[in-house]
Amino acid sequence: MVQCQVSVLTGRPLELRQRIADEIINVLQNAFRVSIDEHEASITVEIREMERETFRKVVKKLT
Repeated sequence: MVQCQVSVLTGRPLELRQRIADEIINVLQNAFRVSIDEHEASITVEIREMERETFRKVVKKLT
């Protein structure tokens, strides 16, 4: 089983999130072609929305 979760901030259009999911699943299908062809396999993609109001991020710059 291959599972990919992508988190995006709220406000992205549905069409964009659908396009991201479609592109990722296409890439994963190509990457795992042998497993899919020779074995039972599943691929799952989930696009999650993170609420801007509660999202926090800290970035440390490398020197």
